[in-house]
Amino acid sequence: MMGQTDIDASSGVPVAISHGLVIGFLTASAFTMWGAYLQIATAILIVYELGRTATLSMPIAVAVGICVLLAGVGLMVYCWRTILTTGAANASRTGKVKGALKTFSAAPVEAATAMTRRISVL
Repeated sequence: MMGQTDIDASSGVPVAISHGLVIGFLTASAFTMWGAYLQIATAILIVYELGRTATLSMPIAVAVGICVLLAGVGLMVYCWRTILTTGAANASRTGKVKGALKTFSAAPVEAATAMTRRISVL
């Protein structure tokens, strides 16, 4: 939605090439993570309410709540690792972009070189 699509017919077969904005990817990632974290928070609140009303015994409610919380921590690690890996992989394939859209301005990097580079988490 926030990028542009070019048609490349140099090989004889028209191929659509999409160029997206990094901010669009990060915005979509943020909204997806926000929804997932809200689902985990809702699950924790439901387990808390079930334990508080004695519908669920408290030791089981605590165990389930801890499992849901650990799943949330795992989701956080997975999300950030995937976002950083995807950004690094796409940066290694980026070449010159025509028109006003300049997603990445650096020269393309070989895939083997890009995979050996370290990416700061914070």
